[in-house]
Amino acid sequence: MRTDPAFPPAPPRVTRRLQGALARAPIQSAQTLSGHGPLIILAPHPDDESIGCGALVASARRAGRPVEIHVMTDGRHSHLGSPSWSPDRVGRRRRLEVARAARRLGVPDRAVTVHGLMDGMMLFDQPGALALAARLARHLRRRPGALVLTTWGGEPHPDHVATAAIARMIRARAPGVRLCDYLVWTDHMETGLRRDLPRTGLVRMRMSPAERAIKRKAMAAHRSQTTRMIVEAPSAGTTVPRPSRVAAQYELYLRSPRRAGRARDTGAG
Repeated sequence: MRTDPAFPPAPPRVTRRLQGALARAPIQSAQTLSGHGPLIILAPHPDDESIGCGALVASARRAGRPVEIHVMTDGRHSHLGSPSWSPDRVGRRRRLEVARAARRLGVPDRAVTVHGLMDGMMLFDQPGALALAARLARHLRRRPGALVLTTWGGEPHPDHVATAAIARMIRARAPGVRLCDYLVWTDHMETGLRRDLPRTGLVRMRMSPAERAIKRKAMAAHRSQTTRMIVEAPSAGTTVPRPSRVAAQYELYLRSPRRAGRARDTGAG
């Protein structure tokens, strides 16, 4: 996740209409939501993996399931206004942070890959996206039953849109792969959700106190984004979106209507 003047931070509260839609979404447990196979996380930037699906990852690892985290970019352009942090330095820092966050979620270093697409420019790098999708599809054909978790294509950041597109390229090349979108920018998504809800299923995964604590620790590992470690100007803030009231208690996912319409598992967490 990153913000800059072109992509302003989330507003401090969601509209009442969107808050109601989130609160009415069915609740599913982590196991019902994710099934039994490996989890493959696609994150546009270091920290999206923790914000969007950190509790689900922690739950899967506690159950002994394999999890891989594939980060599309190193997030080097998150603080372009900094006089002391060059993009290269920011990118190196964020690579260290995502490895630290993954360890807090229970994911070993060997299962974390930063692929090096250009931060902020993924939509304009079609050859890079196609090559990465083909490479990951070949990898996932050897992972039967894998669930790919990706950012939702209706979010306002172009790298999130591009990551969702790469996930769908992967599924086209590896038909056995299942796909699920996780939501990061809940405060910005009312228009997109109103458009997509008729053909997608919004579900909530309730976080247990332990999962919520692990997720907080993972998010805190991204200090360059959650603190004033890197400051462009005296008024600069942090770049992690402020969660809605619902997103503070649940992780939010979009499933296909067929899958989302099955069990309403209110025993989660």
